[in-house]
Amino acid sequence: MPVHEMARLDPAAWQRMLAGLLPEHVDVPAFTARVDGALEQIIAAHPGRSSAVVIAHAGVVNTWLAHLLGLARPLTFPLDYTGITRVIAGRDGRRVVRTVNEIAHVSDLLTMTAGVD
Repeated sequence: MPVHEMARLDPAAWQRMLAGLLPEHVDVPAFTARVDGALEQIIAAHPGRSSAVVIAHAGVVNTWLAHLLGLARPLTFPLDYTGITRVIAGRDGRRVVRTVNEIAHVSDLLTMTAGVD
């Protein structure tokens, strides 16, 4: 269901998202474990000073950020389409959130379409 229709068609689900929560049918701990496991596999496949680019839905990005930062709500950050979030993965297992939702590369497009769905 398109996001702009969710408020009308499923107001309860829309309110959950606005509150930073995933839909009721989502097993949040299991989803978080899958997201973290997949991203840790990508990190392991790029050792040393390698970089990896991962393209993911905002729910995945938010869930991983909440996991890394110890946040209770899995949908904490409002993320724009094509926003860039950077996480530094240390060899010692530390994960440092460097930036969230960088949009300078598309800011003119976001300004032009603000409020248009």
